[in-house]
Amino acid sequence: MGVLLVREGGIWYGDRDPRGARVTPEELVTIIKRHDRFVRGLVGGERAELKGARLSGLRLSNLNFQQAIMSRIDFSGATLNGSDFSFADLFTADLSGAALNGVKFDRADLRGARLQGASLQKTSFSEADLRPGMAVGSAVEKPTDLSEARLEGANFEGAR
Repeated sequence: MGVLLVREGGIWYGDRDPRGARVTPEELVTIIKRHDRFVRGLVGGERAELKGARLSGLRLSNLNFQQAIMSRIDFSGATLNGSDFSFADLFTADLSGAALNGVKFDRADLRGARLQGASLQKTSFSEADLRPGMAVGSAVEKPTDLSEARLEGANFEGAR
């Protein structure tokens, strides 16, 4: 089964090979739909791997990103309200300034993530990993940054 990859030079599909076929931004919707099928255990589903993707400012509300691999993703300024990132790998992700109201980050890996200035109203971080994280090639461990975030009604039960 192939893996969907988004790399700095574009969006790719392949068996962990960034030289796979390039896809258009419109096909990102298909990637997201295939990932949703993967999570639900349906035929034709594939786990989305979005490591290092630059998806800042996109409007992707109410989507299912459970179990997605999204380390180092840039969702800064994006609108992701109502989406589900449960069990997702968001290690050192940039979610600064993003609209994340009502989002589920339950049991997600958010080590070293930037959530500065994000809107996190009624967002759940139940059992999420919010410890500091050190990106590959970095000499400095980064704490998870929640400064200036709006946290009204957010749930941090069991988060570490």
